[in-house]
Amino acid sequence: MTSKRKAKRPITFDSLHIEVLGPRELNRDRVANGYVRDFLRTIQHETRQLLRECAKISPELKGFRLRFR
Repeated sequence: MTSKRKAKRPITFDSLHIEVLGPRELNRDRVANGYVRDFLRTIQHETRQLLRECAKISPELKGFRLRFR
């Protein structure tokens, strides 16, 4: 008899959606799109780092994770 352990679903406390808006003529510009992707990756990295730093100050935050879509 095998028992399957149900994974606990995380609770979403709040969400943040970031849109980078630019001129329409840059829509298909590879260079501009590359810079925007790099910018968004930087935001993700820095936000994760900030959560880690805040968790050092407020240990209640240690179990929290971020999900970017």
